[in-house]
Amino acid sequence: MESEFFLILLLPVLWIGITAFLSLISGWHNLSSTFGRSETATGEVFNGVSGTIGRKYFPVNYSNCLSITVTPQGFYIRLLFIFRIVSPQLYLPWQKIDSVTEHKYFFLFPYTRIVIRDHWQTVSIYGRASKAIIASYSSFYGSRRR
Repeated sequence: MESEFFLILLLPVLWIGITAFLSLISGWHNLSSTFGRSETATGEVFNGVSGTIGRKYFPVNYSNCLSITVTPQGFYIRLLFIFRIVSPQLYLPWQKIDSVTEHKYFFLFPYTRIVIRDHWQTVSIYGRASKAIIASYSSFYGSRRR
């Protein structure tokens, strides 16, 4: 009986610890100090999006658990509520982005890589949200690429 009680207490602590660890190694926690936002995002919304955040060659993978809201001035990234404990919503304005480039994973799967100015993290977004990010970024800067 005591072991079941201990397990019930241990699971939430492990869950918080793992999500905090992923937030730290991906750089989400670091980005939240500059780009963390609590307001309700308004724009084109994409739910169940896959993406990565972190170092270019060792990012943390967020499969089907991101919500992306694309606006004319930037985009919001929010995690599914069960992973959001220490990873608040981020807002990345286009003025703080160095580049938005289109790539292909294994020559088949398109994704968009976003390089954030003055930060080591890169963000990669897959699927339809990827195309919306490119379109909004291109529209913001017109025909010139940064």
